[in-house]
Amino acid sequence: MTYPNVQDLSSSPSEQQRLPMTGTIEQIGTDINQIKAMGVEHIIFGYAFSPLGKEMKKMVEITKQFARFAR
Repeated sequence: MTYPNVQDLSSSPSEQQRLPMTGTIEQIGTDINQIKAMGVEHIIFGYAFSPLGKEMKKMVEITKQFARFAR
């Protein structure tokens, strides 16, 4: 299980300081691709501790964006 921390480009940490699954959709997408390359077949996103966890529509939209990296 992972807790993605999606940020916009203006507040996104630099690539050197960035923690996995933190940053823009594209940065987190890169992390998903790296996880997939390790042989992981399923990722469960836990939004309970994320600000997104309170906004169902936004949470679904973000998850759909992540799905394109997992295919």
